[in-house]
Amino acid sequence: MARRGDLHQVVKDLYYPLETIARLAAIVRELAERDGGTVAAAGFCDATGLGRKRAIARPTSWPPRGSRPEP
Repeated sequence: MARRGDLHQVVKDLYYPLETIARLAAIVRELAERDGGTVAAAGFCDATGLGRKRAIARPTSWPPRGSRPEP
C-alpha cells in the first residue's frame, strides 16, 4: 500500500493513510496560527491524542516524500 501511495511511512514501523496525514497537517497549521508560528510537542499531543513518541515522529518526517497534503 505504501508503494502505491496509499500510505505514508512516518518511521520504520509506523504508516499513516494520506487522509490522516492531511488531518495532522491541518492541526499543525491551526496550532501554528494560534501560537504565533510555533507548535509545541505537548500541544500537538493534546490536539491529536497521539503519544509523545508518535507526535515527535510525525513532525520530523514532514513533509511526506513525494506528496503534500492539500490544506
